[in-house]
Amino acid sequence: MCMQEFYALIISIISTESYPKYIEFNIDQCTYTGYLTTVGSYVCPIQVQVGSPGQQLTLSIAINRILPKEEIQSGMSFLLTNECILKNKCMSLIPLKKFGTVFNPELTKSLNKTGINYSNMINGSIQKISGEYSSDLFQISDEIEQKIRIPFLLVDSVWTSNPISGILNFERHNINSLILQGYLQNQLKTPKFAITTENKVGKLYYDEIPNYLNNAIEIKTKSSDLWDLKIIGLLLEDKDVLPLAHFHSLEFTLYPFTQLPKGIVNYLLKKYSHLLIKQEYKVNLQDCKHCSCLEKLNLPDLKIFTEKVVITLTPKQYFSVDQYANFICQIVISMDKIMLSSQFYQDYPTIFDTKNGSVAIFKQILFF
Repeated sequence: MCMQEFYALIISIISTESYPKYIEFNIDQCTYTGYLTTVGSYVCPIQVQVGSPGQQLTLSIAINRILPKEEIQSGMSFLLTNECILKNKCMSLIPLKKFGTVFNPELTKSLNKTGINYSNMINGSIQKISGEYSSDLFQISDEIEQKIRIPFLLVDSVWTSNPISGILNFERHNINSLILQGYLQNQLKTPKFAITTENKVGKLYYDEIPNYLNNAIEIKTKSSDLWDLKIIGLLLEDKDVLPLAHFHSLEFTLYPFTQLPKGIVNYLLKKYSHLLIKQEYKVNLQDCKHCSCLEKLNLPDLKIFTEKVVITLTPKQYFSVDQYANFICQIVISMDKIMLSSQFYQDYPTIFDTKNGSVAIFKQILFF
C-alpha cells in the first residue's frame, strides 16, 4: 500500500467513526414551572430548532409528569406563541421574570393545525392553560440534519410561575416524545436517551448510547406513566426502613434536590434530634452551611434495593444546599416516594428506553 492510499484509508476511518451525540444543559437553570398552571415539574432548558425554516428556540425538557394523571392529553409537549405573549395571555405570576424568544406560527411553512382545542380549568371557572393541538418539524441539533415531526399543544393562554417558551415532554408514557418519534420516523438509531451530570452540567445523549454504558442493567418501570422503579428493600444502618417508604418506589427526576418520604425523614429526625431541626417540608442540619460538615458527622448511607440493582445514596446525595435560605444543608421531604435529583446521574448515569418503558442504571451495582 502506498503512502497516499494509507492516508486515504485513515481519513476514511476517521470520517465514518461514530461519536455519541448529546445536548448539554445547565442544572442551575432548571426551574419549576408549576403553581397555578397545569404545567408542573422541574424542567431544564436546551436549544432546538422548530419549523421550516427553523426557528432557534430555548425549550425545556421534562421527564416527570407535567399534567395531572387523569388528563388524557398529559403526554403532550407545549409551545407558547409570540401572540400569546404580546397580548398578555401568557402570563408569569412573578413579574420580574420574563419570557424569552417564543414560537412564531406565521414564520413556518410546515405547521399543521388540527382544529382541536384543549383547555384546563380550576374549579370549572379559572382557565389555567388553553391552546390548539398542532404539529411541526423539530431539529434536535445540527448533527441530526433530518427533522422530526411531533405533535404539541400550541398554547394561546397560560399562567405560570417561572416563564418558559415551551416544554419537550420526555415522560415515560409519551408516545409523541421527540426521541421516540425520531426513532419511529427513522431519523434516530435508538429510542433510548441517557442522562449524565457533572459539575452542574447535564448531558442528554440521543441517537446512540455511549459504549461505556453498555453494561448498565435494564429494569422495567413500576408504573406505565412514570420513570420509576419498585423498591424491594431499604436499609439505614442495617435497619429495615422499607415500611416507612409508603409507596415503595423511587422516581427519576430533574429536581435539584433528592426527596425522601416523610416516614424515613422522621426516623432520621428522631435518631439524630441533636443535629436535625424540622421546618415544614424539610429538615435542616444545624450549623452546616453548604453541607460542609457531612463527612465529619458520619451519617448513614441509604441503601435502596430494586429488582436487579442496589443504589446507595450517601448523605451528600440525600442532603442538599438551599441556595435561597442562607445555604442551609437540608433534606427535602416527599409525601410518599423517593425522588432522585439531577445530581444522581453523576454517580449513576441512567438510560431511558422510550419504546420498552425501562431504565438502565450504570455503576455501583450488585447482582442478586
